[in-house]
Amino acid sequence: SSARQPRAEQAHSPQPARPRPASENSTAGNGTVPSAAVEEPRVGPVEAEPEQQSEVAVAEEPFPPQAADADESGQWWAEVAAALPLSGMAHALALHCQWLERNGDRVRLRIGPGHDHLLNRSMSQRLEAALSEHMGQKLELELEVAEVSAPTPADIMAAQDARRRRDAEESIHSDPNISALRDAFDAELLPDSIEPLN
Repeated sequence: SSARQPRAEQAHSPQPARPRPASENSTAGNGTVPSAAVEEPRVGPVEAEPEQQSEVAVAEEPFPPQAADADESGQWWAEVAAALPLSGMAHALALHCQWLERNGDRVRLRIGPGHDHLLNRSMSQRLEAALSEHMGQKLELELEVAEVSAPTPADIMAAQDARRRRDAEESIHSDPNISALRDAFDAELLPDSIEPLN
């Protein structure tokens, strides 16, 4: 009889691993999902923040009309001078100056001899810078010392305060409740104690 040939064992090639669902890959006990199963958050387009507006108020009419008279120009300048971002001597300088004119980028102001101690190079530069910022353009300031010919912002503000005080005093004296108290207690009003509300 023929010799039996040895039977070779069949080689088994490894079977490719089947991917398992994410739910099966979850670690038992803590329910942690592998990183491959975690969906990355979608990042949308980033909108640029709007540019902040400057806090400096620029007048709608940055300069008085050329045909404006002294009273109109003075009232306009009083409002501008009070609104300038200044303090101390520089603010006092602006309030005691009379507006003369504007010619192109040149602005002329006048200050009386009684307040010329406020005028020096540093204060003039601060006023020029504040006025340029407020008007929204670079200006060159020219200041002269001479008797003012029109009310300055300080004069206008003082007149307004005096008018408000007079109105407040008239309101107090015409108040029937105040009159009743005065008659009942023979009281007198102290004028210096009356202050306007606004």
